[in-house]
Amino acid sequence: MAFILKQFPVFAVAQVTTASPGQVRSVPRAIRVSEAGGRDLAGFEERRKCPRIEIRWPISIQTDHGVVNGETVNISSEGVSICCDEPIPLEKSLKISILPPNHHIIEISGRITWSDLCGIDAENASVGIGICFLEISKADQDYFNQVVIDNRES
Repeated sequence: MAFILKQFPVFAVAQVTTASPGQVRSVPRAIRVSEAGGRDLAGFEERRKCPRIEIRWPISIQTDHGVVNGETVNISSEGVSICCDEPIPLEKSLKISILPPNHHIIEISGRITWSDLCGIDAENASVGIGICFLEISKADQDYFNQVVIDNRES
């Protein structure tokens, strides 16, 4: 569930509430005005081809400069949006490890498609990053498809 806190011409700041066993938290994130139910003044056109769901799983990304840990924000069979505490350098290909609960570690290669500040508080800032999968096994892609289907129906 999201609600608009402050609206700008193209983006709004929304509060997204997530729940996992024993934990409920609220995370601010920038969203396009069209996602918030408003009119998108910048002519934004949705380019996603696959349905996605909001889900929080641990993720680590191996870059040429080291490992960056974060958390998924939403996921589909073709890409993932993540939130982490540090920016990730633009590279042609990244090695990504996603750890869904009760499942093996999913190893994927991907590339960054966008990056933006997703949360600021008195102590730190978070970076939001969109990643398009470049290489993913058929079994892992099928797993993501099933997770999306299962979570969209509930």
